[in-house]
Amino acid sequence: HVFSCSWCVYTSTCVDTVSSSCANGDTKADTIEMCPFLSNTSTPNLVHSQVPTDIMLTGRFLPQPRDSRERYVCVANGESFEGTYVNDTNIICSNVTFQDPPGVAIEFVWNVEVSWNNYRMNLLESIEVTSYSCANIADDCSQCESLKFNQDLSHYKCGWCGPLDSCHFTPYCDTLYPLSSGMCPPAQLSSITPNEGPNSGGTLVSISGTNLGIQSADVLSVTIGDSTCDIDYDRYTPGKIIVCRTRGNLLNTFEVEVQIRGNSQPIRGLQYTYSEPKVFELEPKLGPISGGTLVTFKGEKLLIGSETTVQIGTELCEIQLQLSSNEVLVCRTQPVTSQQMTSILLRIDDVMISVSKDIDGTEIGLLRFTFLSDPTVTMVTPSSMFPSGGVSLVIHGTNFHSIQNAELMILYNNNNNNIRNRREVYLTECDVIDETSLTCPTPELQIEYRTNETGTELIFNLILDSVPSIVGLETINFMLHPDPIFTPFEKNVTQDPTQPIIIKGENFLLNELTLQHIIISAGERRCETRHIQEELVICYLEDTQGSEEPLFIKARVGNIETDIGYLTLTQEYDLLRIILPAVIGLLCVVFCGCGVSAFIFFRNVSRKKDVRLYRVMKNLEELEMGVAQESKKGFTELQTCVEEFDQDLTGGKLPFLDLKTYLMSILFPEGGLFMPVQKYRSNRFAHTAMILQSFRELLLNEEFLLQFIGVMEKQTDFVIKEKCKVASLLMVCLMGEMDYTTHILKQLLGQLIDKSLIRQHSKMLLRRTDSVGEKLLTNWLAVCLYGYIKEHVGTPLYRLSRALKMQLEKGPIDVVTGEARYSLSEEKLLRHVIQEEKLSCFLDTGDGNGMPITFLDCDSIGQTKEKALDAMYKGRAVCERPSLVDVELEYTKSKSSNSPIILRDIDSSNESEKGWTRINTLKHYKIENGAHFQLRTRTESTKCDYVGTIISVYDKKREQNLENHLWHLSKPDDAESNSSSSKEKMASEVYLHRLLYSKNVLQNFVNDLFEKILDVNNRQKENYPLAIRYFFQVLEEQASKHDITDADTIHTWKNNGLALRFWVNLIKNPEFVFNIYKSSTMDSCLLVIAQTFMDSFSVSNTKLNKDSPTSKLLYAKEVRTYKQSVANYYEDIKKLPRVSEEEMTEEMNSLSKNLQKVDMLDTEEALYQLLRYANKYSTQLTDNLIENGYNSLANHFKEILDQLEVNNNNNSNSESPYLSSQANRHSPYPPINNNNNNRLNSPYQTNYPFYNNKFQSSV
Repeated sequence: HVFSCSWCVYTSTCVDTVSSSCANGDTKADTIEMCPFLSNTSTPNLVHSQVPTDIMLTGRFLPQPRDSRERYVCVANGESFEGTYVNDTNIICSNVTFQDPPGVAIEFVWNVEVSWNNYRMNLLESIEVTSYSCANIADDCSQCESLKFNQDLSHYKCGWCGPLDSCHFTPYCDTLYPLSSGMCPPAQLSSITPNEGPNSGGTLVSISGTNLGIQSADVLSVTIGDSTCDIDYDRYTPGKIIVCRTRGNLLNTFEVEVQIRGNSQPIRGLQYTYSEPKVFELEPKLGPISGGTLVTFKGEKLLIGSETTVQIGTELCEIQLQLSSNEVLVCRTQPVTSQQMTSILLRIDDVMISVSKDIDGTEIGLLRFTFLSDPTVTMVTPSSMFPSGGVSLVIHGTNFHSIQNAELMILYNNNNNNIRNRREVYLTECDVIDETSLTCPTPELQIEYRTNETGTELIFNLILDSVPSIVGLETINFMLHPDPIFTPFEKNVTQDPTQPIIIKGENFLLNELTLQHIIISAGERRCETRHIQEELVICYLEDTQGSEEPLFIKARVGNIETDIGYLTLTQEYDLLRIILPAVIGLLCVVFCGCGVSAFIFFRNVSRKKDVRLYRVMKNLEELEMGVAQESKKGFTELQTCVEEFDQDLTGGKLPFLDLKTYLMSILFPEGGLFMPVQKYRSNRFAHTAMILQSFRELLLNEEFLLQFIGVMEKQTDFVIKEKCKVASLLMVCLMGEMDYTTHILKQLLGQLIDKSLIRQHSKMLLRRTDSVGEKLLTNWLAVCLYGYIKEHVGTPLYRLSRALKMQLEKGPIDVVTGEARYSLSEEKLLRHVIQEEKLSCFLDTGDGNGMPITFLDCDSIGQTKEKALDAMYKGRAVCERPSLVDVELEYTKSKSSNSPIILRDIDSSNESEKGWTRINTLKHYKIENGAHFQLRTRTESTKCDYVGTIISVYDKKREQNLENHLWHLSKPDDAESNSSSSKEKMASEVYLHRLLYSKNVLQNFVNDLFEKILDVNNRQKENYPLAIRYFFQVLEEQASKHDITDADTIHTWKNNGLALRFWVNLIKNPEFVFNIYKSSTMDSCLLVIAQTFMDSFSVSNTKLNKDSPTSKLLYAKEVRTYKQSVANYYEDIKKLPRVSEEEMTEEMNSLSKNLQKVDMLDTEEALYQLLRYANKYSTQLTDNLIENGYNSLANHFKEILDQLEVNNNNNSNSESPYLSSQANRHSPYPPINNNNNNRLNSPYQTNYPFYNNKFQSSV
């Protein structure tokens, strides 16, 4: 409204409304509504190309030409046409002709423009006119005429124009050539497909030609010979194609006749042949149940007819046309559910072939195919390779003879400085030897591998037809070692041809090379390899004749061939004839002189031999007695084992960790001074509070958080330890937003599944902690299931850990090695005969009465103190009692004795022999039954207590400048040469019955724990943890999304996600839930129980033998029972109602509110550490956000970093923690050091169990 203008219609000019006016007679438009314009309406809007047409356009306030100089011009198709004024709303564009461009199918849209006095008219919308060509729609007469009967195409008004010999616009043809439209030329046949079929009929035949009728009713009949071909009117294409189905006929070739309405004679010119298909042979006759086998039928006339199918059993076999011909038909088998022998049915139209025949038609037998179980792998020899490759691997397993194509796949993670995170894949073809073995040459790896480099683990895989996963491959550890090296001769070698040829080198045994792998040649001769050592190879020439010319030695292993050098063979001469007489005379003299000496010598040797034999027989007798005694004792224990300590496990409050400490254990199992703990640093983040709050808001943005995690996981320096830490920090920050955390976890799980399917390792999903999402899943389950653990699983878990501790303490435990007589783990089994005695003593509790207590005379002083503390503080948490280093053990012979003795592990009375010092025991101090003990607070600093593990032994030894090694019950094998009797050195397998005894004692406790974990029905079904049910639903939804129907794959995902990542972790680490101490011996035993739990969830059935691990053999019988319980567990969960998103949201919101009521972890500390990661990868994160279109998030993130930089500059001299390296130097808090556990490694040193161990996650 700033300018006041008007439009002069006739002169097409814009003038000032006030000061100017239009020319005389011109029309003035003061508003836009008064301006002339055209709409997008045209009549007609559909025209035939190349036919002149008048087009009427519609508009408003159109000016009327006043003389011949004022006119309208229409522009279309790049040409100008005259525009005629009709009235102020209509214009006619006369004789407009459109010429369709090449390649137009049916229609083409044109834009029409109109100008007035060379000025383009206003258009509300573009004027579009559609042109078409009948010739593009139909190319013969019948097809063209059929358009009149087609409702979708009749508006084109097409018809056959005889004089133009084409399909054309009917009004145009009638105008030029009256009475000539619709006259079609005679029909013609061009082809028949197929031209051969089975004599039983049933073949769909397509007959092509021109002018084959206008409608389907115009095709009157089709005959082949004297047999009618049944017309399929639904497949009829007007004027072009007739489809009919043949009937049976004689074996011969016949003429095809087609009768079209309007034709006086049938149309001929094509021939069709009836034949009989036959199958002579079928191969192979077996294959794996996963399918993928190419089955080949050999015969004749196998590709005739219109439809061929092969059915093997109940499944169709996919025909491979590119591999097939009339004599050979190839199809690919589909997966089946179980191994079976099935019949084969080959169908060619109406012919059913289920038997093979001879060439003369004689039946040979039924066509059958056998499905065998998928191949399995048990062993690979050798289990390593070298970069140059070429060595044949022998892979042992089952059902290899059912495989057609086998390939070895080696995956190598190339971490070269120039090429990071690139996985290189190498393939070689394998040959099947027999049912149980195949050979595969190792590939040549295109890598630089230094000869001094240690072994690198490779990913070993086999591609066997279409077998998706091969059982046994997951157990193969395949290593890459440096190339073997042959050292050439330094100079030409001369030697006798009967002597061995010795070639030096390196890495022969390292690569597990055998005699067959190394091939050595000497010229044209072969040198047979007979001995291989790590640094030399010995071979013998097969041809021992001398040679005048030097022989060139070559050595080859795999793809490595090395020139060794020249070897000259000396000529053999018959020297014996010359020197034999002299030698005989000299020998006679020597033999006579030596005879007497030899007699005396052998007499002395015989006497010494008799003495040694006597000693050996005596030792064997003692060993036999020892084995007999140990076997009898073991038998007695197995037959009399009962639950002797069940009463000690009941009553009292369980020492559960509070929620905060429990979460600290799960989220940060390795501890650390900077992990988010209780909020005790009130001013630590005073200067950065607003920045951290802004960063938290960013983390609550789904797009930013997913991009943040994705960017970090792409960085090569973002190792597994960092991923676990970030996942735990995120859980701390998002603990008040559990619904949002659940949503993020669901997104991350989807990404993990996508990646596992791309890598074709879907069953490895969630097995390891290779990503932030996997650790976040563990944390999420820990938070969601804390209440369920306390109410339901906590009691049996505590009873098991307590019973295990008491069972271990019933027998001797070596305080140095951690080996125990009643261990569940073979690794920690005490394999020595210890003649211990029980001591019934009294412990002074301060009330004047002595508490009865039992010790073993082989207990160290530290073990005695621990048992005394357990008795005094029974039923109380570890943190409520003093540590071992804070108390001393005082011994008096009787209650009235006034001469107490302080007992210590290490003092001046220790037994020492040949560099070994024995830790003091009660037996060393000659403690007897009835002795009295008292625990007193330590009043002086001493370094004469042994505090636990081997590591601390050496630390103490350095502190005390001890020259001797320490031992308790048994020395290492190399130190026992003279100190132990033969009875103590029996084969270790003699003591395995101790494992079985401990297992029987603890079996009920293990059963109770497993039963509680797997019990869905003892609680109200609807109250079973929603987290578990929802997690399973998410996995099932992802499987459905990716069309995964393999039940084992989904089952494995659930096992890895819940059983492996959560329950196994708690079974191995009860100290994560309870305020208890776990020794290394307990840890090894709990590992066996956890392994049993995981085996119960396994979908594979591993066959055990005498070489299987003892831990698996120990619970082999129970695992079969547990597997059924696991199957029932999954079935029970499947019967539960599905968890809706609304229910899960309500559950998570309720959980978030409960968590907010607890004095939880320091969120600001967690945000601070996450911001450190964001700052570290700020460039990559910003670029990634911008690249994915999140510019606003990128700008927000940059603003936070800028504010942080300004804050750092303003507070550079303060003690606040900042993200810059300079600021960290001035931070009042020590740096994070997860390995700083020299003083915090056992309950002997601190009252806080969380710091007692360097905890290790089970995943």
